[in-house]
Amino acid sequence: MASIGNQIVSSPYVNDVFSGTGSQTAFTLTYAPATTAAIAVHVAGVYQAPSAYTLSGTTLTFNSAPAVGSSNIQVLHLSIGSVAQVPSDGSVTAAKVSANTITLDKLAYNTSGYHITTDGTRVLWQAQSALAIANTQVTGVITSTQLANTAVTTGTYGGATNVSSFIVDQQGRITSAANVAISIPSGSYVTNTNNSILTNNTSITSNSTIISGTGGLSVGPITISANMSVTIANNARWIVL
Repeated sequence: MASIGNQIVSSPYVNDVFSGTGSQTAFTLTYAPATTAAIAVHVAGVYQAPSAYTLSGTTLTFNSAPAVGSSNIQVLHLSIGSVAQVPSDGSVTAAKVSANTITLDKLAYNTSGYHITTDGTRVLWQAQSALAIANTQVTGVITSTQLANTAVTTGTYGGATNVSSFIVDQQGRITSAANVAISIPSGSYVTNTNNSILTNNTSITSNSTIISGTGGLSVGPITISANMSVTIANNARWIVL
């Protein structure tokens, strides 16, 4: 007979068959019946009322052990209760999830944050109140605990006897810091104890050069030690008072 719509199909009821031992009372069924009314139990062809056994999941337990017999126990499942299918742990792959469907509210995070790595990119999620990321601009409060230490030693640079020296990279970060001592060449001007008079040495004990574009001033008389010289370059002057 022809039919409209899907083809009509049928399937036989599930029938569990066991053999009695005379002492065994518990038997494991293929499926867990919803209630005792969902199965029909026969022992040696005799129907067993639901009061003659109990159910716990897939375990059917008779009040008294059925007699010895080969395949003399039959349990006919009149219906199969639907069971929610839960994937086993670790069984859901990326291919089963549609692209761009998992939103931030489905991801748990804490104030200390954690890393999610995809396609080699490491992303740090943190409490939304502590850090907000919009495009490439970072706003909010970044504390010292969130910054990695650098090779720069903590301290004060520069002063009366030192000048500070820094190395800065293209991102504006200081990668090196050092103190460089202020060196005053021998024979240069010095001050007296109350810093009101500038004085200079009157003996030249090493070779000296006044370079081009500079001028030198000394208060004499000046004594130049043996085999020592003062070289005055072109466009340079040395005045001795």
